[in-house]
Amino acid sequence: MCNLFYISTYIRFIYLTKVKMMSIYFRAKWLHFLFKKHKNEGIAFYIGILILIIIFGVLAVMALPIFLNCANTANNKRSQGEIYIVSINRGQEAYYLENNTFVASLPKLGLSIPSKTKDYEYSIRATKTAVFNYAIAQETASKPLKSYVGAVFIVPDNHSRDLTTVRILCQANAPGAIKPVEPAYQNGEVACGSNTTKISRY
Repeated sequence: MCNLFYISTYIRFIYLTKVKMMSIYFRAKWLHFLFKKHKNEGIAFYIGILILIIIFGVLAVMALPIFLNCANTANNKRSQGEIYIVSINRGQEAYYLENNTFVASLPKLGLSIPSKTKDYEYSIRATKTAVFNYAIAQETASKPLKSYVGAVFIVPDNHSRDLTTVRILCQANAPGAIKPVEPAYQNGEVACGSNTTKISRY
């Protein structure tokens, strides 16, 4: 009777030990499998990201010359006179905000714009309520150019009782060294003078 007890206990011990050992073995194998699986998935993910970065980099390098060419073409369409008058208009607005008046001298704006170049001659006419900035085409230019006139007006602010500024840029309809007609502020709107056209991108 005693021997049977010991034998059954021994068998139970061997059985439980082996089952537990097998359980631990299979758990370790399963964990190892999962680790390798996720490791491989992670490597594949990073390789995919690297391939996408390379593809986008190649596309960017290919598109850059096209973009620069378009930018240069757009800048070439804008004449020196147009660019300078836009700068002078903005300079006049900034000067007015600081000094409560416009400036009638180009050097006082501090924009480093010469009063005369091969293509244009620049001048300013200032009043108490407006300033007119001119770029007159020169006969010494390599090709016939259109003249420009820009203006900044002091106007009532619609949202308050204060005054504010509005600007406009106008281009002569035909090439030539004739001074363009000044823009005007009437009925709450600014408009270009006769024989000139508003450049709306500013």
